Amino acid sequence: ILGGNMSSRLFVKIREKLGLCYYIRCESSHYEDTGIFSITSGLDKTRIEQAIKYIFEEVKKIVSSGVTDKELKMAKEFLKGQFMLKIENSMSVIDFYLEQLLLKQKFKTPEQILKEFDRVKKEDILNAARYIFKKEKINLAVISPQGEKKYFLNLINKYY
Repeated sequence: ILGGNMSSRLFVKIREKLGLCYYIRCESSHYEDTGIFSITSGLDKTRIEQAIKYIFEEVKKIVSSGVTDKELKMAKEFLKGQFMLKIENSMSVIDFYLEQLLLKQKFKTPEQILKEFDRVKKEDILNAARYIFKKEKINLAVISPQGEKKYFLNLINKYY
């Protein structure tokens, strides 16, 4: 919803409407005891502040208002499609079951996983957003000749 495909909020706003970046995406990595949610973008160094401002604006909207029914439905369908493509061939199916065996010692069928996508509610997204997007959890990594650490800390404080 935030940045996983071409109809995501960040792609539409930051790339399409404002033309601030070459690309923008969100990714997450999940582990047993920790994880990361990241937003990455490639943009001209003169647009860093604007991009940070509007990225934070979209994040804050999800934290305060959540997502729409339409966004949730589209996201579920997108994720289900991605999942089905992921297990399209025999080796992928083997990987799918081996990962479950090694990490969880129990199995879920693809059908059970698809049903789990369907059970996600707007409130679940809102709760997750409020848990993940807290100012004290923000880390900013920038490859740029633009300013020093203080400059970017000021941007976080200014816009989030």
